[in-house]
Amino acid sequence: MSNTNRKVIIHIDINAFFASCEEANNPSLRGKPIVVGGITKRSVVASPNYDARKYGIKAGMPIFMAKNLCPKVIIVSHKFQLYESYSRKFISLLSERVSNKIEYASIDECYMDISHLVTSTNTPLKIAQRIQNLIKSELNLGISIGVSYNKFLAKMGSDYRKPMGITQIFSKDDIKNIIWPQPIGNMFFVGKSLERKLVNKGIKTIEDLAKCKNLFLLSSIFGSNKDFFLNNANGIGDDELIYSYGDPKSISKSRTLLNDTKDFNEIKIYIKKFTQDICSELNYYELEGKTLSVFIKSSKFVLTTKSKTLSKYTNDQEVMYIVFLNIFTEFFFNKKIRLIGVGISNLKKIDERENNLFDKYPKHRSRINSFRRIINDINNQFSKNILKIADKLKS
Repeated sequence: MSNTNRKVIIHIDINAFFASCEEANNPSLRGKPIVVGGITKRSVVASPNYDARKYGIKAGMPIFMAKNLCPKVIIVSHKFQLYESYSRKFISLLSERVSNKIEYASIDECYMDISHLVTSTNTPLKIAQRIQNLIKSELNLGISIGVSYNKFLAKMGSDYRKPMGITQIFSKDDIKNIIWPQPIGNMFFVGKSLERKLVNKGIKTIEDLAKCKNLFLLSSIFGSNKDFFLNNANGIGDDELIYSYGDPKSISKSRTLLNDTKDFNEIKIYIKKFTQDICSELNYYELEGKTLSVFIKSSKFVLTTKSKTLSKYTNDQEVMYIVFLNIFTEFFFNKKIRLIGVGISNLKKIDERENNLFDKYPKHRSRINSFRRIINDINNQFSKNILKIADKLKS
């Protein structure tokens, strides 16, 4: 470390998360090429394990193409509740055994400030190695870790060497040797569209961006975010973590249909199932939401979203189902669609809502929350929502 006053931030990324969870849950899959995805002709690969990647199989690839590349590949259907369970265990383990200075980034990754753990003998590398061994021994999941003095460089470090890599980026030479030679498309926050714009203007590597003096050109590409990207490319970035994690900001479910359809009865079946799944997650996290959305993809691959914000927060399955149907019939009825999805956002904890009846009865509120967790656990075991809280208990 070139500057002892700098923070030490690590970014932890679980390798091939969905596929790794399947292997951890079913060890007989280890050593075999597997992909997590759907089973229809339109399904795509959500997560290939590293044995499947040896054949050129990538996330987002159609399942039929994956089978062409590797006829013996094993297709495993999604088990989102399993992945959420491993994600919670992952965060809990880090919080309890390493540090609670964690920023939850997504279901399979997080940032951690380990500055307070670093000493002359307890180096950042040793801490990272212990974390890697901990997650492997307790959860049987492989992780890659980036270690640096800000979040951007830590994230780039965890992506640099997979699987089971540890990459430290602290000095100017580290930035020049590890970050700058990479294609601009590898830079965190640079998507495909932005990548094309940059390459078309001659900015092909992160070094090209870091050394670009044409601020007018950069403004035309990045707009008001010019300084953010330019600073990151030069190793200057945010080192403040947001110590809140675990609760989703929104929950949505969607499905690409086997065939394009305008059959309202078929679509209603999907919306009802999605609503059940969303309510199950809301109950698990003890959340309710206010903004409900329906999104469709047309036969021409155009994605459209329509939303409605309610006057009150809800996690009531019947209320949500009716709202979703109303949105669909108002905006999408009789349209031929390829994909259907629904979601809820503007979430908050049930205990935090305004004029909460249970505020006067904390013991009753605690029992209701316990009931919700028990019901969710039972539903998870049977992979369907066979139980729900009665209306009288809700009120």
